[in-house]
Amino acid sequence: MEKYSREFVVVDDSVVANVLSALRGELGAVEEKPEHRPRRVYYDTFDWRLHRAGYSLAVEPKPAPGQSELRKLVNRRLVLRTPWAVSGFAWENSPGPLRDFLNDNIGIRALLPLIEVHGRVRSYSIRDKRGKVLLEVIRELTTAVPLDNDSVFEMKPRLRLEGIRGYDNALQRALQVVERGGLPEADGDVLDEALSAVGLTVEKYQPKPTLLLNHDMPTIQALSTILLHLRYVLEQNLHGTVEDLDSEFLHDFRVAVRRTRSALALIKGVFPKATIRTFRDEFKWLGGISGPTRDLDVYLLKFPEYCRRLPETIRPDLEPFRDFVERHQAREQKTLARHLQSPRLGKLLVAWQEFLESSPEHEHLPPSAAMPIGDLARGKIWKTYRKFIREGEVIGADSPDEAIHRLRITGKKLRYLLEFFQTLFPRKPMLQLVKAMKMMQDFLGDFQDLTVQQQQLHDFSEQMKQEKDVPAPSLLAMGRLVEDMARRQQVMRLEFRDHFEAFNRGEHSRLFERLFAPARGDES
Repeated sequence: MEKYSREFVVVDDSVVANVLSALRGELGAVEEKPEHRPRRVYYDTFDWRLHRAGYSLAVEPKPAPGQSELRKLVNRRLVLRTPWAVSGFAWENSPGPLRDFLNDNIGIRALLPLIEVHGRVRSYSIRDKRGKVLLEVIRELTTAVPLDNDSVFEMKPRLRLEGIRGYDNALQRALQVVERGGLPEADGDVLDEALSAVGLTVEKYQPKPTLLLNHDMPTIQALSTILLHLRYVLEQNLHGTVEDLDSEFLHDFRVAVRRTRSALALIKGVFPKATIRTFRDEFKWLGGISGPTRDLDVYLLKFPEYCRRLPETIRPDLEPFRDFVERHQAREQKTLARHLQSPRLGKLLVAWQEFLESSPEHEHLPPSAAMPIGDLARGKIWKTYRKFIREGEVIGADSPDEAIHRLRITGKKLRYLLEFFQTLFPRKPMLQLVKAMKMMQDFLGDFQDLTVQQQQLHDFSEQMKQEKDVPAPSLLAMGRLVEDMARRQQVMRLEFRDHFEAFNRGEHSRLFERLFAPARGDES
């Protein structure tokens, strides 16, 4: 039976009795069910992917094996109800509609518990003269319980009407009865009310620094704003990285580090050299200590793809390789967590924030610090774009891998600049350029990954042989992967010119020219 819901706030308990009495008179018999006391745990990803998609996911762990309810946030419509043992990642769940939904909506992020909601539920089935259920009426008293303490927060009692497809008239008549009873419709989902009750908010996590800047803002102020946001991203992802909750925490952490280093390198001469040198060294340290764990994360994420690229009969031979990567990832993760919990990082984050929020005396600042950010941004983007085009135009089928790698690095700098200063220029063309740059950068990144992974898989094979006796079929399977990577890389090399020309076609080049090119006679 497919159900859809409308929910109301109970302002007077006597109204519920009156509603049930009226429904009995208008629709038929009212069957009361025993009181149920559910304990639900609501889940979402760190970046609220389910909530942003308009859903809530509640798990009632007991009685075993438990059940999950996926509902629409707007009207609490029940999308699916299924047995579910809590599993953090989509692929860990049993095959079925829930796993399919999670694959589509949360990707590789982990589901994390948000809050508990305890309820006292009275349910009533409204049946017609033939005994068919026309409507479900649910009366629920709920309390919100934070996961980190024993506090209890009372929530407004609710009355929910769950209609059954095919009996729309019954729901409409029931709605008229409820409206006559004066019950206001509930504003939002139980999850939203519970989060509000305990003081939690659905944050719009945004790792990219799409900040509101204006053209006349002094460069030092604009750059400080961008860097403070990146520091916030670092701090937001620190706990999840230390606990290894999912690989995206470390990914976003590292991207924030790279963007910070890139901003300091691309926009030189804004902060005093002597002051900024220590911070640049510290962020370089952060990039270095987080690299090995991320590299191994990538191999684990790509493992299903590796299997798909091999004949089905030899896919099991790769399992020793996965075991090897998992062991080393766990070891590197412990080392990384130790670094990230050290006083060194704590001091860095505090000192960095204090530095960015301070107001240095103007006489100690370089001249470019007071320059309007709009002028500086336009010049930096244009100069980096022209470098990217020059480097790409000379790459041919016989160019070394290093030339494509250098182009990738320049492209990454260009994309960062476009993202940093996106709000300074017209929105639609900037989105178009960022999208085009991302597509080009993804191609270059895939090429570079194939370059690195061929050598790394060879090194892994040697290391596996040194550490333990490895089955020969496993080494052969890894060799087949390397051969496949070499073939794919050769194809990509032949495709490079088409991808580059697609990026450098008239439309994109005209946008770069119109938005960023200096006036005639001003270009140095």
